[in-house]
Amino acid sequence: MTWGTISGGPINFFTWNSLYPYNYSSNYGGQYQFNVMPSYLNPAQAFGIQNVFNPFYHFTQMNASLYSMMNPFANMQQMMLGQAAYASGVNIGITLSNQNSVRMLTGDIASLKGQLKQALESDKLTDEQKDKLNSLLAKLEALENKLKDLTVLQQQGADPQSVKAALSELNNEFKTLRDDVQKTAQEIKTEIEEGEEAAEETTPGHEGAETTEPQGDTDPQGNVDTLTKRKEARIICDAFADSIDGWGTKDKDFEAALSAINSDNVIEVMQQWNKTYKEEYNETFMETFMWDADHGQKRDFGKYILEQLQERADAAGIDIDREAVKIRRELNSWWIKNNISKDFDAIFEKIVAAETAEK
Repeated sequence: MTWGTISGGPINFFTWNSLYPYNYSSNYGGQYQFNVMPSYLNPAQAFGIQNVFNPFYHFTQMNASLYSMMNPFANMQQMMLGQAAYASGVNIGITLSNQNSVRMLTGDIASLKGQLKQALESDKLTDEQKDKLNSLLAKLEALENKLKDLTVLQQQGADPQSVKAALSELNNEFKTLRDDVQKTAQEIKTEIEEGEEAAEETTPGHEGAETTEPQGDTDPQGNVDTLTKRKEARIICDAFADSIDGWGTKDKDFEAALSAINSDNVIEVMQQWNKTYKEEYNETFMETFMWDADHGQKRDFGKYILEQLQERADAAGIDIDREAVKIRRELNSWWIKNNISKDFDAIFEKIVAAETAEK
């Protein structure tokens, strides 16, 4: 009897509630499921299913059936009223959905406008780069005006189906514009980085300058593993920071950086982050991960990082089973709390303390 079920992830309760009487909840396996009945049921059937265990509902249904048998004309009236109610209910549902879509699109546009305006304040941009961003900003403001006009029409009683179709077009236009903004931002970022590199190469005294950084895979004390881990940690942290910098998280780069973590470098990555990026983001590595990852990434990569910490803890001869169980249970929940990062950090500090004591 279930057409769509959501369990183990964030729920849009506004949309789910607007689907009444087709929506219902259940509780299996210690978790709540938020379900939607099949679309081929009409509202009366869905309402009947909602009240299948309601004796008062069945009593009124029986009385209505007896009355219909004695008054055939009432059946025609009931049919007409039912059709009118169904059409009205559909329109109400579409109107509520449209209102929610307008709110979401308004927020998305405002967020992208704010990012563009912030980017335009940079003193590193050339006039040509500023023109590109201003052109995108003008298109975004034009889209915003279209949405405002559509909102006025909706308030004046425009047909919900027509408003829905118009909103779909505006959403597609926004997605195209958002992709253009991201592409342009990446191009400008590349141009700025290439310009800075060229400037460094032409700086007097740059060529032929001596370096005191150790070469090869050994540190000043001749420790091969230490320097290798530092290099890996630096590369991973830089890639991780780049993946969350700018407009939104770059999922492929974000996941690639996390996949490069293993039991040999996981502690070094967290230490490197604290050394180089913690002050800028005001967050530890795991705090940044929890705030920037989506639900699936939190669950999958959270477990992956936990496994690497578990192996590192075993190698250091310490027991983190109690902390690991707590984290794993939270990662399996339908809404993962970001403050679980504190439990990761506690394990990190415990391992660092054990490894430092060994030395």
